[in-house]
Amino acid sequence: MGDHLSPEERVGKLDEAIRLGYSYGLTYPFIDDLLDSEVLTDAEKKQYSRLIRSTLITGSVPDLKSWTNQPGTNSIYSFRAP
Repeated sequence: MGDHLSPEERVGKLDEAIRLGYSYGLTYPFIDDLLDSEVLTDAEKKQYSRLIRSTLITGSVPDLKSWTNQPGTNSIYSFRAP
C-alpha cells in the first residue's frame, strides 16, 4: 500500500479489500458452477464473464441491457453476496 497513506486511509483500503475478497469467495463457486454448466450458451458464458470482470474491476454491477432474456437469467445475474 505504501507509507504515504494515513492510518485511516489504510484501514479503509484494507476494509474494502477484505469485503471484496469475502464477496468473491462466497460467489466464486456459484459463478464457476454456472460457467461449467449447460444452463448458458457459449455466447452468454462469455458475456457473463465480461460482466463479472467489469464488476470486479470497477466495483459496480453493470446494467443488464443486452442480456438474452431467457427464463432465470435475471435471478442468475442479480445474485448478490451479503
